[in-house]
Amino acid sequence: MKISEFMSGVMMPMVCIALGSVAAVAVVGRSSAEHALLSSHLLEYRELSEDQRKMVKASFAEFSIQTDDRQRDISALHEAVQNDLELQDGLERYFAWWSSLSQSEWDSFPEMTREHQIGFAKARINKQTETEETIVVDFADWGQTSLQPLHLTIDECGQIIMDSLKDTEIPPEIAREVHLLKSPEHRSLALSLWLFERFRVDLDREARAVQSKEILQAVLANVSDAAWEAEFEQIIAENSEKSFFRFWLLRNLLVIIDESTMALGNKLMKKFPVSEDEIVGAFVNLEDKSRQYALMVMPADEASTRLEFLAQSSRAQTPEQKLLVKFIAFARDRHRIIGAIIFGQGNRPPANDSRGQAPLGLDGKK
Repeated sequence: MKISEFMSGVMMPMVCIALGSVAAVAVVGRSSAEHALLSSHLLEYRELSEDQRKMVKASFAEFSIQTDDRQRDISALHEAVQNDLELQDGLERYFAWWSSLSQSEWDSFPEMTREHQIGFAKARINKQTETEETIVVDFADWGQTSLQPLHLTIDECGQIIMDSLKDTEIPPEIAREVHLLKSPEHRSLALSLWLFERFRVDLDREARAVQSKEILQAVLANVSDAAWEAEFEQIIAENSEKSFFRFWLLRNLLVIIDESTMALGNKLMKKFPVSEDEIVGAFVNLEDKSRQYALMVMPADEASTRLEFLAQSSRAQTPEQKLLVKFIAFARDRHRIIGAIIFGQGNRPPANDSRGQAPLGLDGKK
């Protein structure tokens, strides 16, 4: 069901029927009681604003082209809503929920089984619409093993990371950094950044398998999206013996940790906004003119990210600001880092680009 169909089928039937009644009285005008009722509808219509009248006309036009059965269904639904305030509230909540879904979710909903549709709706309909406190994790298309989007709260993001590392020995220097951070969200972010670095340079295959198992347990223990969890567990049960399974599982677990890291980092970044003057100052203060030129020919978003990194780095460094600098560095190279982990490149140096030069660092250095 598209939103336009829902609007015409649920939100507008009262004014549609009212306008239809107005048209009817102009043609028929049966009993005096009907005439009085229709006249009141006409008066109500005339009191609407111009934009509201246009909406009524457009909605009535769409109502008029429906089949007789569809018109009867709409009229019956309208009458039911008028007589049941609880039903009206439920439909309004449904409309708010449906409007909050992404295009990919609208597209995939008709393809789900009836059971998955019900689970999908139950898992989301009573939740808040998407805000900065809730993220949606999208996964790659894997055919029959594709996962529907996962809805996570910020609290769930942090708890998944913490639980993933509760049995892992943390290096003393990282433990000291974490101890200096006041917020649980910031401590989770610091541990997640260390986890990605550990995955990239330290873990052998056996240790990676152990860490993946701990992440899996943390995800299943903290995800409240029941529909996604049911689908995830079903795919695991049906494919755990197949050759691609370890790769599939590691990739999707890293996507969850990655998106959780980005959500926590972006929230931290909002606490330390960088002004345009600071970004300009970071560019002007670059003594190496070749680095300035490199930034000038980059895409605007990438250049802005690198200059923001420089501006953040030049500030007085509280523990939170030091963490933010680490996060910005991770965000810039996250796809290469995750690719290295998944494809087993470990701590290999980055490949040269097509001109034989190493890619620039965050600050424009080689």
